[in-house]
Amino acid sequence: MGRLTDGHDPERARAIQQLPLQHELAEDPRIEFATHYVPHDIIGGDYNAITKLSENEYGIMLADVMGHGIGAALYTMHLSQLHGRYSEQLAQPARFAAAVNNELAKVVKTDTAFATAVCAVVDLDRRVLRIASAGGGEFLIVHPDGKYDSLESPGLPLAIMEDAHYEEAATEIRKGDSLLLFK
Repeated sequence: MGRLTDGHDPERARAIQQLPLQHELAEDPRIEFATHYVPHDIIGGDYNAITKLSENEYGIMLADVMGHGIGAALYTMHLSQLHGRYSEQLAQPARFAAAVNNELAKVVKTDTAFATAVCAVVDLDRRVLRIASAGGGEFLIVHPDGKYDSLESPGLPLAIMEDAHYEEAATEIRKGDSLLLFK
């Protein structure tokens, strides 16, 4: 039996999916955050979050679920829930990635979906960036003089297999540096 719709379902889905992406960025004189999101379709599989973990630490998650449309959007909503559930572990990005991976692997084990992600923590007291990648590429730290360093961290995309191992890479951050993460 069919269902009548009012023609607004895709726009409603978009509004619902964007709720977790609408977060207030921290106001801290020592650091500035900016996000830019351009969806491929009305709804899709992109997710980002910036979380204040302590007085001196901020956690970052940037993820892209494979595919577009309703399926990717639903996995993204699940990622948002997992971020909330495990955010206290984000101070250790590799541990956080492993926990989120295991939860996603249970859900998508009969599907082909997976997500690439970057999990990071900025420690302003120690002036260090620690990052764990789940299938992400390289990340750039741009210095005030225009020169840049790239940082890589190997790791399987999320949900490929349970108990995947993730490694952390760390680098010093200096006053005026900019970190560029992209998916």
